[in-house]
Amino acid sequence: MTEPQARGGKPAATGPNPQTVHVLLVEDNPGDARLIREMLAGSATATFHVESVQRLQPALEQLARGGIDAVLLDLGLPDSQGLDTLTRTCAEASAVPIVVLTGLDEEESGIKAVQQGAQDYLVKNRLNRNLLLPSLRYAIERKKTEEELWKHKEHLEEMVEERTRELKDAQEELRRKEKLAVLGQLAGGVGHELRNPLGVISNAVYFLKATLQEADETTRNYLDILDSEVRNADKIITDLLDYSRGRPAEREEVAVSELVARALDRYPPPEGVEVGAEIAPDLPLVFVDAAQIGQVLNNLISNAYQAMSDGGKLTITAKGEPVGTAQPSIRVELSDTGCGISRENMGKVFEPLFSTRTGGTGLGLAVSRNLAEANGGRITVQSQEGKGSTFTVVLPTREPKT
Repeated sequence: MTEPQARGGKPAATGPNPQTVHVLLVEDNPGDARLIREMLAGSATATFHVESVQRLQPALEQLARGGIDAVLLDLGLPDSQGLDTLTRTCAEASAVPIVVLTGLDEEESGIKAVQQGAQDYLVKNRLNRNLLLPSLRYAIERKKTEEELWKHKEHLEEMVEERTRELKDAQEELRRKEKLAVLGQLAGGVGHELRNPLGVISNAVYFLKATLQEADETTRNYLDILDSEVRNADKIITDLLDYSRGRPAEREEVAVSELVARALDRYPPPEGVEVGAEIAPDLPLVFVDAAQIGQVLNNLISNAYQAMSDGGKLTITAKGEPVGTAQPSIRVELSDTGCGISRENMGKVFEPLFSTRTGGTGLGLAVSRNLAEANGGRITVQSQEGKGSTFTVVLPTREPKT
């Protein structure tokens, strides 16, 4: 190894605030280690604090403790040989710059070391202060630049992922709105046309029931089936028209307890289903269209009953949103112990025409979401298949400020 131009046991850095660089020297040759320390001591731009070890294991332990700015690493150590020495060092301290020390016949290993993560390599037999100091300084700067570029890359990837999610959401919302527009046009045109023949059929059934009071049981059963199916068809048309009309909300202040009571009066629980309501009497009034939100609650209560065909319990609770939210509101939760919703269907429950129930129109929840949003609120669902579902309707307590 070339002798340094200056010797001395103390750092030679000058200036009022010289930079201190903590270097870990991993070198098993005491003579080479001493000369490297003397070269670093002669720096005029930085103070080098050198800690020297002769084996890889204590070097890894020191790196694990932290506080090292750069590593001078000999690849041929008593407990580790070749590029595996670099691999283990990088694994322990990936953010610390490493300058590899090689022999004259190991330059190829030095090049491979740089390709595998080292910032630079130096041939010990050609080493002098004019090579060592710039190499360390550039290694530290390059590693710092690499880390900054890596962080920037991660940030860009996060931005791309977020933007991709936003674009997918926007695309899904556009698809939904296009579907709704087509459905609205269809519902508005067809709904009224279907109501007329249904009215005729309904009147005919009523007339036949009145005039065939002595008819046999089979005839009476068929008339009841006709009457029931006409009502079901009329309900489908009503849902379609409700979905397509988009009537603006006529909002007023009303008590949540009153809305829930009306809905339960309209839809009393079937046999085997228990209903419990937990609504604080001092809740603020909500600012909504009572008829529209009543329809939302009617749909949710009816769906809960249907999900508990073998019996169960429906719990309705209402509470205020946490203090500090942007819009003061009340959360109305309807929790049932029914069949629940499968994971694959969770994202579809509010889509129009989607239904897992035989005979269902697939419009009830779609209408409910539209009505909740028209009143400045929202509706969400949480569910576990086989254990039940909780639908949450958030309703504003006063008109939003403009």
